[in-house]
Parts: sequence; structure tokens; C-alpha cells
Amino acid sequence: MKDCITFYISFGSPFSYIASQRIDDIALKHNKKILWRPVRLRNVLNVVYSDFNGINIPKSKLDYLRLDSKRMSNFYGLPFIPPDDDPPFDCDEVYNCVYSLADGNEDVLRNISLSIISSIWQKGIVLKNIDDIVSCLSKFYTSRNIIINSIKNKNGREWHNKSLSSAVDSGMIGSPWFTYKNDVFWGNDRLDYLDELINKLK
Repeated sequence: MKDCITFYISFGSPFSYIASQRIDDIALKHNKKILWRPVRLRNVLNVVYSDFNGINIPKSKLDYLRLDSKRMSNFYGLPFIPPDDDPPFDCDEVYNCVYSLADGNEDVLRNISLSIISSIWQKGIVLKNIDDIVSCLSKFYTSRNIIINSIKNKNGREWHNKSLSSAVDSGMIGSPWFTYKNDVFWGNDRLDYLDELINKLK
């Protein structure tokens, strides 16, 4: 799928949330398919910064990112109700669950990913444990057992790990992260550059 946009989305990132509300417009404009690839940013950065014993973001930077993401959401007219809690707002289990439930179906993967990230950044819901995930996905699956089994399904974990490896190999250093052909873009505010690149390559 060389002519696809790959969108590495991290649920705990407010900027990934903003990008998730905009990326479809670019894809439709250029008739391109998007491969949504949820990856937990903390896991990616722990690999990228492994020589520095992982990543540790100071509170002052987190405070600024929260302020900036609120301003950016307002700029695009998006609802923004961040969790009233300290990050992380996600957990490995939610990524495993999403991949397991999608079972290779790209449309299902996109729709569940949108629901997950919107729950965090439009409703202020944290997804730190199994009960949080079950509650969040209950509108998709009324059976608690289906969701719990998906969380524990090793296939979901393997898909997530594969996407994490792919993200690291692509050079991912933050979220959202987009790849198209041989180019990479970091941040919601780089979507315009992606748009311009696709125009040039037509």
C-alpha cells in the first residue's frame, strides 16, 4: 500500500485527537486511503530514548502542551474537554483491544480509534484499566466478555507491537505522525505540508 497515508495515532495525545478530526478531509481531497495505526506514544519514545533511560517530560512542558492543545482545538472549532487527571490517559490494553476487535478490518480500526480518542479528549475520560475500556466501548459491544477477551487476545498485542516497530522504523518521534511514500510529518500542524506534498506528486 505504497500510495496510502499512514497515520500513527496515539490516544493519549491531544494533538493526535485534533489530527484525527482533520485527516479524512485530506484523504478525501486527494482520493487516498488512510491506514490508521494506533500506537502508544510512551512505548515508542521509550524505544527512541532508550539510550537516555526513556523519556520523562517535565510538568512545565505538559502544562504548555495542555494549553496549546486547547488553543488549537478552539482554532479548529473542535470540542475539547481534557481529562481532569495526570497523564498517561491510556494504557497498553486499550491498544491491544482495538487491534483485536478490528481483526484486520481497516474501517473498524478507524472507527474504534476515533471513538477511543474522542472519549478521552471530548469527554475527559481516562482509559487506564479494563473497566474504563469496557465502559468506553460499550456502545460498540454490549457484551463485556467480548471486550475483555479482546483485551487479553494475544493477536491484538502482536498487531500493536508490529505497529510500534513500524512506527519506530519510520523515525517516529512524536504524535501524531504521518508517513506518505518516503516523507514523514510530525504534528497536526504539519497536515498542510502533507496536503501540499500530495498535490505536488500528482
